[in-house]
Amino acid sequence: MRYANLEKKLGEVDRTRAIFIHCSQFCPPALHSDFWEEWSNFEVAHGNVDTVKEMFRIKRSVTAQYASITPLITFTKSKADAAKDDMQALENEAEEEMATVTVTDAVNKDEIDLDDLEGSDDYISDDEEVESGKNQEFVLEQMSVPKAVFGSAPTELLKKNAMKDTKF
Repeated sequence: MRYANLEKKLGEVDRTRAIFIHCSQFCPPALHSDFWEEWSNFEVAHGNVDTVKEMFRIKRSVTAQYASITPLITFTKSKADAAKDDMQALENEAEEEMATVTVTDAVNKDEIDLDDLEGSDDYISDDEEVESGKNQEFVLEQMSVPKAVFGSAPTELLKKNAMKDTKF
C-alpha cells in the first residue's frame, strides 16, 4: 500500500489502480477491510463510474474466491491460538517443576574412567591406531567388463576416433 500511495503522490493514477488490482487478489475483504476502504477512497477521488464498478466487481470475485477459505483461515488461527495457549501452559508447568528441583552432584556408577584404561592390554592409543593403518595393504583385482555393458558405445567411439585421424 505504501507503493500505491507513492504512485498516487506522483500523480500516476493508472499505475496506482494497477497496484490496487494486483494486490486485491491477496486481500480478502473480510480480513483486509482497510485495503478495500483505501482503494474505494482512491476510486471516488480519482476514478469514474466505470472504475468504481470494476473495483466492486473485483471485490465480489475476491470475496467469492476466499468464501471457502475464510472459515478455514479463521479455524486455523483459532486452533493455532489454542495450541499456543496449551504450549504456554506446558512451559509454565515445566518452569515450576524446574524451580522445585534441586541440583545435586550425581555420580554415574557405570562411568568408565579413561585414565585407568591406559595401562590395560585392551587400550590402543591414537598413535598405534594410525600406525596400524599405514601397514595395511589393499589388493585390487582387475576384471574385464563385458561388452554388453557398453552396448554400441565402443563401436561409436572407434568411428569417432577414425574420423579424427582422417585429414581432409
